[in-house]
Amino acid sequence: GRLENAQASAQRIRELLAKAEQVQNLIALEDRLTQRQTEIEALEGQLAQLDDRVELATIDLTVTERQEAEISDDVPGPAKALRAGGVAVVNIGQVLLAVGAFLVPFAPFLLAGAWLARRTARRRRARAAERRAAEEARRAELPPPPRPTPAAAPASPLGGGEPEP
Repeated sequence: GRLENAQASAQRIRELLAKAEQVQNLIALEDRLTQRQTEIEALEGQLAQLDDRVELATIDLTVTERQEAEISDDVPGPAKALRAGGVAVVNIGQVLLAVGAFLVPFAPFLLAGAWLARRTARRRRARAAERRAAEEARRAELPPPPRPTPAAAPASPLGGGEPEP
C-alpha cells in the first residue's frame, strides 16, 4: 500500500543521492528524502496504532444450533382467548400501577398546580359574574328610552296650519 510505495520512493531517492554530483541536486534530494522518511514514520505510527487497537478489540461470538419451528396441532379456542384477555387486563393493571408509582414523587407539584389552576378559574368566574351583575344593575338604573311620538304635520308657510279656536 502507501507504506511500501513511500519506502520504494525513499530507496530511489537514496540511489539518486549516491549518483548526484552537484550541490543543488544533493540539497534537493536530501529535502525529498527527509519528506519521504517523515511520511514513512507517520504511516508506520498509524499502522502501529491500528495494530494496538486490533489487539485490544473484543469480539463476541455466539453460536447457537438452528432449531426448527414446532408445528402445533393446538387450535385456538374460547378458553385461550379468555386467558389472553385476562393476561391483557393484568398487564394493563401493571402498567397503570407503574405509572402511578412513577408519578408519586411529582404528586405535590401536580396537586399545587391543580389547586392554583382551580383558584385562578374561580377568581375569573367570580370577576365575570361581578361584571355581569354591575352591567345589569347599571341597565336597571337607566330610565327607559323615550317612546317615539308621531310627527306633527309641518306648518304651512302661508300660515294655514292648525285652525285657531
